[in-house]
Amino acid sequence: MPQLSPINWLLILFTMWPMMLMMMNFIYFNKYSQPYTIKKSFFLNHLKNWKW
Repeated sequence: MPQLSPINWLLILFTMWPMMLMMMNFIYFNKYSQPYTIKKSFFLNHLKNWKW
């Protein structure tokens, strides 16, 4: 099994991080509906700034 280089680790992190954010958003918003608007707007702006 080949060892992963740091570049590969960075690629994995950069691909997994937005998905993890979305998953956490999904779970968080389903559990707690009260802070929905604040957090949603924050994360939407965050994603817009990154221009995925």
